[in-house]
Amino acid sequence: MKFKTNQGKFVLVPEGKQDLRIDSVKCVPKAKPEKIEVSFSHQNGGKLTQNYKLGVDAAVYYFTMLYNHATGDTPIELDTDKIPAAIEGKFIKGLVEHTEGTRMNEDGEYPTFANLKKSIKPSDGWGTLKPEADDDLDEDDLDDLDDLDEDDDEDLPD
Repeated sequence: MKFKTNQGKFVLVPEGKQDLRIDSVKCVPKAKPEKIEVSFSHQNGGKLTQNYKLGVDAAVYYFTMLYNHATGDTPIELDTDKIPAAIEGKFIKGLVEHTEGTRMNEDGEYPTFANLKKSIKPSDGWGTLKPEADDDLDEDDLDDLDDLDEDDDEDLPD
């Protein structure tokens, strides 16, 4: 089997509060899931994967918060067969934390890992850049106001 390497192309998800897209969700093993693997991406191209062990109360709690933020739903019970369809492609705002690995890589450096510490709230996604609001009125704005027909407000409700 041949595959392309990604040397020099790896991008780390930035640390701090970040908007993340849920790219994939796997409940493994499929027959009797023991954990849920969730892969996220950041608008800078960085990716991270978080695992939630179903037998650990804290992990179930953090996954439930993630599910709630992604869907707006607060379920009492979740079906592992339906989770991927419910949250894949959704966005959350999460707190990303960087940790240093304990084993040196080939370059003699310790790798840095990005981890989702917690899901904070729902997110509208990456969006687009919005122009800054223009709070200052200039001559053109005043001319536009003068052009308004005073009779136009007769149709407005009281």
